[in-house]
Amino acid sequence: MQRMYRTYLVFLLLLKLDLLLLMGFQILNLVFLFSDAEEDQTTTIIIQSIMVASVIPIVGLALWGVRRENQVAMFIFAVASVATIVNFIYILAKFIINRDEYLLTLLDILGILITIMSMVIAYLATRNFDRGLKNHFQKRDHEDAVNLEACGGQGQRKRFSIDD
Repeated sequence: MQRMYRTYLVFLLLLKLDLLLLMGFQILNLVFLFSDAEEDQTTTIIIQSIMVASVIPIVGLALWGVRRENQVAMFIFAVASVATIVNFIYILAKFIINRDEYLLTLLDILGILITIMSMVIAYLATRNFDRGLKNHFQKRDHEDAVNLEACGGQGQRKRFSIDD
């Protein structure tokens, strides 16, 4: 159970990093696209705007999917992650290498790595579905709740720990 919970926590961490890097990279890339005077970048600007608008719903869907153990939501997250990686590679090949932007190149490579890691951990979290972690999340038994303000009283349950 602890290993499944640890995988869940690592997935949450990667989702937060994904959100930060994707939003930062996409918005910074849009700023650079708008500052260029070329007219043939209209489709790229539209694609980047769609990517910016879809980051929060996709991360929210992945969070909901892993908490509710919904495999369809996790599959949609995986497909969106592949689309994000393709977008990163497209931006890297078309714009960043030609402009010599080191910050965008760094954010692009970090975004690709974090997205790949989150896909791998999402797969590991999906393998843990139907093994009891969902039941742990859905406990709403307030009568048997642990008083966290009590200082180690006897007879109380211990908090869930991720130590081995």
